[in-house]
Amino acid sequence: ARMLVERFLNYARAIRLQACPDESVISCSIGYTEIGGDDDVETFVHRADRALYQAKERGRDGAVMLGLDDAQNSPESA
Repeated sequence: ARMLVERFLNYARAIRLQACPDESVISCSIGYTEIGGDDDVETFVHRADRALYQAKERGRDGAVMLGLDDAQNSPESA
């Protein structure tokens, strides 16, 4: 998954918006996680959402991965 995320980030970094006077660059933040056997949709999406917010807190143009061993997996612990 990390390789795919890096490829996506590199692709986004290479885009130049020629319609803009300064050829603005696209940046993005990505949060991702893995799916565990005990996950349901709510816990999986919650963990990915937390990863996205952590990526945004670190600044533009980056990615954060939260694993299954993350201490705050469940929505109830937020």
